[in-house]
Amino acid sequence: MPQSDNHDYNVPNKGDANWHQPLNDNFREFDTDIEIRDTDGNKSDYTPKAGAKLLATDTGRVYVGDGSNWIPKLEQYRYSAPSSSGAAGNLVAGHASNGVGSGVSAATIAGGGTSASPNEVTASASTIGGGEGNSVTSSQSVIAGGVGNVAGGNSATVAGGDNNEASGDHATVGGGQGNLAAGAHATVAGGDGSSATAPNAFAAGTNASADHEGSFVWSDTSSGGLSSLNANEFAVSAAGGVFFFTNAAATTGVELSSGSGSWSSASSRALKSNVDPVDPVDVLDRVSDLEISTWNYDAEGEDVRHMGPMAEEFAEAFGLGDDEGQISTVDADGVAFAAIRGLAERLEEQAETIEHQRDRIEELEAEREAREERLVAVEAELGLDGATDRRAPADD
Repeated sequence: MPQSDNHDYNVPNKGDANWHQPLNDNFREFDTDIEIRDTDGNKSDYTPKAGAKLLATDTGRVYVGDGSNWIPKLEQYRYSAPSSSGAAGNLVAGHASNGVGSGVSAATIAGGGTSASPNEVTASASTIGGGEGNSVTSSQSVIAGGVGNVAGGNSATVAGGDNNEASGDHATVGGGQGNLAAGAHATVAGGDGSSATAPNAFAAGTNASADHEGSFVWSDTSSGGLSSLNANEFAVSAAGGVFFFTNAAATTGVELSSGSGSWSSASSRALKSNVDPVDPVDVLDRVSDLEISTWNYDAEGEDVRHMGPMAEEFAEAFGLGDDEGQISTVDADGVAFAAIRGLAERLEEQAETIEHQRDRIEELEAEREAREERLVAVEAELGLDGATDRRAPADD
């Protein structure tokens, strides 16, 4: 039958009379080849010969001797039995102070921790990936790493960062520092001092507070923060301006400039093709035929009024835009500019006509005055100067 490896132990030759010397050498080999198992506190009872190995049965540490000291080489996983039959056991690695709570099953601590700031899981089916001072207190929750983070909601997640807390069920904190996701299904993407305290709320940035259900709040660093005021609102603080681009080259879109209260659309000649001039007067005539009404959107109250044409009629009149159910602001502005120019041209034509008519009136007035002067001269020649007023009735 095959023989196992003899680990280079001395084997006396057949017929040798003195076997003690080679066998003593074998015992010296045993001191390094056989693993010592004892509690961590008893390792000083063993001589750390070079190559010797010691497994601390209480902490899971593995030590290798260098001839004078025990050198820690590997912090092995510590396994504990599940709290109930059929459940998975718990695995704990990292610092010896890391641990899982009593009655916990299927918990994992992958590493990290210190004696002063251990990682701790006190709920079943939860995980800490690393870091230090992290605590998971609800089931099916995860802290990936970081420092001083808490996952206190069921199925909550803290990806990392410093002193973040996901206390709402299914809540998430992506990272950053001092952030709180307290609402159910709430999210704080990151940043500093932000909170999402209402269900399904989202906060990110610096001191952003999403305190109403379904609200979205982004706060920059230009002020003390930004808070939601209504449910399902979208609130953004961006003192440097807001930009939305609709092409890959980021050349077409709209901009809300820093400090501005209105949107600016990309409209440079360099961005345009197939430029065709229009007849402003024709545009004016079509605007004149366009019905302009006041109305309210169905989704708004009746007391919120707006003014303008219907999109379908606007599209039929001008053929602009890519959706006959919408009116682009750039198209509405363009039609207004063209109509204003058409009105200006028409007014200019009328002004020229009026000026021509005024000149003609002045000519006619001059001709009338000239005729009157000639009439006066004729009357004078006929001796009628001072005669009875021709307009007076004759005496009976």
